[in-house]
Amino acid sequence: MGGDAIGHPVETANAWMAALERADLALLAIGAVLIVAAIIHGPFLRRRGLLDDLALAPNRMQLDAMLLPVCVWAIAATVMNGVGFGVDAGAATSPAIKLMVGHVPAIAAAAACMWVAARTFDGGAVRFLIGRSSPAVDAGRGVGYFLAAMSICPVVYYAVLYVVLAILPDYPLLDHGVIEMLRTGDTPMWAIWLGTALIAPVCEEMFFRGIVQTTLANVFRSRWLAVTLAGAIFGAIHAGGGQSPTPHVVPALTVLGMLLGVLYLRSGSLIGPIVVHVMFNAKTLLWEWLLHRGS
Repeated sequence: MGGDAIGHPVETANAWMAALERADLALLAIGAVLIVAAIIHGPFLRRRGLLDDLALAPNRMQLDAMLLPVCVWAIAATVMNGVGFGVDAGAATSPAIKLMVGHVPAIAAAAACMWVAARTFDGGAVRFLIGRSSPAVDAGRGVGYFLAAMSICPVVYYAVLYVVLAILPDYPLLDHGVIEMLRTGDTPMWAIWLGTALIAPVCEEMFFRGIVQTTLANVFRSRWLAVTLAGAIFGAIHAGGGQSPTPHVVPALTVLGMLLGVLYLRSGSLIGPIVVHVMFNAKTLLWEWLLHRGS
């Protein structure tokens, strides 16, 4: 009896892990099928470039367009820390408040992105955000690109990890700070999900795709260079720092950023990239929560 009581949680955790691994394989297979279908029926066999048919609205963004959101973010982050409500606030502040206030700079920067778009995009901020096509159609495209990401990004991640561990056997595999919060249970689930699966994706897509990529495309007059650079910046920003550096995730997230960039250029709407980003983060949280629950 005692042996069963001790072994049961381990068996449950192993069962959850096996189930999630099968789900990952299923997502990878579905994504691979979609990619093959896109290659067969897409622009490649029609001898057209992937970024030849664009729906992005005409705009007048230049390098100065990136300055306002960055400055607003920096000022808001400084103010939040200065008044004592930052991530390092006193113990009297609840973890949920700390986490939500930690997102204030990103929200302020997103508002600055909308202000810039209203003055530089033909059609204003609304055209910048939702383009000209149906939001439902763009959301559907987002689901398709999410499945493609589930096929490509894990392969890149594990390939990079294999190389890193072969060169540096003692390389520390640290988890993202949000995953640590999820595991400790000190921060309410609603705050983690709201911040990670909604606020962060919306704000980041407005900045990285809407502002940074659009500006780089205008400056360098190269769509692919803009997609690559914006994706690389997106990946590098997520390398982490402090006590939880995760540089091994940068290549996979760079690929994700490039997929988001291609979707944005082809749809002319941020709805699709936001849907992909939301689903990507939500899937990570859900898998981690299920593993934690199973253990």
